[in-house]
Amino acid sequence: MTIRATASVIVLALALAACGQGDVDLKNASVEDVAKATANAQTLNPGQWSMTTEVVSVEMPGLPGQAAAMKDQMTKAMIGKQTVSENCVTPDQAKTPPAEMLAGGGAGDCRFDKYAMAGGKMDATLVCKPAVGGEMTMAMAGPFSGDNFALDATMQVAGPAMPGGKPMTIKTKMTGKRNGECKA
Repeated sequence: MTIRATASVIVLALALAACGQGDVDLKNASVEDVAKATANAQTLNPGQWSMTTEVVSVEMPGLPGQAAAMKDQMTKAMIGKQTVSENCVTPDQAKTPPAEMLAGGGAGDCRFDKYAMAGGKMDATLVCKPAVGGEMTMAMAGPFSGDNFALDATMQVAGPAMPGGKPMTIKTKMTGKRNGECKA
């Protein structure tokens, strides 16, 4: 799952957010369970959104020699750099995002270990088991409202294809702000 895909999952998780319209606190819940629990909640406000993603850290333990040096070069190029994207969130998308997109865009069999939203704060952990094996875990937490959010996210990928059998961990900070109506 790429950083861009991770950002999409986080934005869609927020689109299911209950902004002061009842608390949500689920454990071991399917994506569909979360969608049902938040069906009548106020969501992200439709409109033009700017979203910024910053990679805070990348850990890939167990890489041998030259691969470790390449990873260090990539990490230096990524850490602290911000990626800004503009997205139009339509009223339909804001109301009910597709569950399959929330579940990592086809990343495999996904469930929420936890999905908690209350008092303008979100704390969720999504676990996916891709068809190719292994496991991807994404935890996200932070404040949100219908017009902005600021989340810390940690994505960990583990599986037989990982160097040295050790998981890769990527930490990001994501912020989003609604800037008005969608551009034509």
